[in-house]
Amino acid sequence: SIMEYEEHEKRAWSVDFSRTEPSMLVSGSDDCK
Repeated sequence: SIMEYEEHEKRAWSVDFSRTEPSMLVSGSDDCK
C-alpha cells in the first residue's frame, strides 16, 4: 500500500526503514520536522 507523508521544507539528510515494521520509515532534515 502507498501512504502519504508530509514533506520536508529543506534537504533531507537521511532516510531509514524500520527492521521490525518495514512499512514505517523515518527521515532527518535541516528543517527539524
